[in-house]
Amino acid sequence: MKKILLIGLYFFSNFPVFSEANDTLHVQGQFSAWSTYSTKSDIKLGLGARYLPQLDYSLALGNNSKIDFEASANLNGSLALIPDDDKYTSGHIKPYRLWVRYSTEHLELRTGLQKISFGSATLLRPLMWFDQLDPRDPLQLTDGVWGMLGRYYFPNNANLWLWGLEGNKNLKALIAQKAT
Repeated sequence: MKKILLIGLYFFSNFPVFSEANDTLHVQGQFSAWSTYSTKSDIKLGLGARYLPQLDYSLALGNNSKIDFEASANLNGSLALIPDDDKYTSGHIKPYRLWVRYSTEHLELRTGLQKISFGSATLLRPLMWFDQLDPRDPLQLTDGVWGMLGRYYFPNNANLWLWGLEGNKNLKALIAQKAT
């Protein structure tokens, strides 16, 4: 009988660094770790961890307008131990989100590396080729896309969205690769 043990750990943090009348700085993050153990597999023990540190800054400009910044990274690494053989390690560091936004009561302009999400659907989402969300992933992690968003909110609660994307290669191909 094959025995597999999988353990997951998730930790979220949110620390306000400072907050004054016009500006606020938050440092937050998400840490997750996992391990696997199997008595019948070639890989007896697997360990891994991921940390998503995030820095948020908001500056109020007056007249109900403000500028926001978000910068976060995706830091992850793993280790696989095979008896009577070498250990295999891997690690990656890449930007996760990096954007700036100007907003007023009726207008929002945001540019940079960001997540595009339309609605709350899980399996058949409109425009799902912009992300790589796996419906089975409890953390719902996905790489961002480089682009600019313009949103206008009308007084009757209707709104108009305009997206412009730049330098995003193989977005649809990534979905096709996951399906195979």
